[in-house]
Amino acid sequence: MSESTGREKYQITLVDAGMVAQLTDQESSTFIGMLTCIGEGNGEAAAEFALRFSDLNNLDEKAIVLFKKDMMEFFQKNCKGYGSNVDVGEVFRGILGLIRDHRVRIDANYATLVINVLCLEALGRRICPSYNVLDAAKPLLQTYRRFVYQDDGHTPKSSGTYAKRAKRLMPIMLYHSKKKSDNAFFKQVEATRRTRVAGGGDTEPTDAVEQRAHPSMRQRP
Repeated sequence: MSESTGREKYQITLVDAGMVAQLTDQESSTFIGMLTCIGEGNGEAAAEFALRFSDLNNLDEKAIVLFKKDMMEFFQKNCKGYGSNVDVGEVFRGILGLIRDHRVRIDANYATLVINVLCLEALGRRICPSYNVLDAAKPLLQTYRRFVYQDDGHTPKSSGTYAKRAKRLMPIMLYHSKKKSDNAFFKQVEATRRTRVAGGGDTEPTDAVEQRAHPSMRQRP
């Protein structure tokens, strides 16, 4: 419970402890790396990150090649990257299916993160169908990828002290830019909705209003 500067004197924040995971720097980097691969539509790099979901993975070379092959085929069909209306939830479900089929191990923290993403993405889709969380995170993910990984999308760059500090500060600096873009998007959605209602109760679906407010974030088919 914390003090609020608004009309209410206090504000209550509820946290589901079952959805919280304390990550190491390596775990955080690996999972964000997986998100960047989904954004880029890079199945081969996604397979590399999936293999890092546990230090106990010991697949032989033949099994690794087959896993990467299946991951790349899955991405070619279901994950084209930014701007292609990627359903992040469906992609992660597909990745989990491949992890199961190829007997790839996944540690508890990563499993918790995947479940969190599935829940948040589904919740966001229910609240605002035209808002694509992956496209909205594009500036953050692309900058992270360029700064942390080499051109192949999965090989880490320098891990010196400066690089570590910059990696921690970068999301904070980019967050303000993303927040500004999101605020403009939702303000336009609300303004369009109010205009529609004031104009006599036009029955245009909310989804269409949101799409017009931000054409790049279209509703999934």
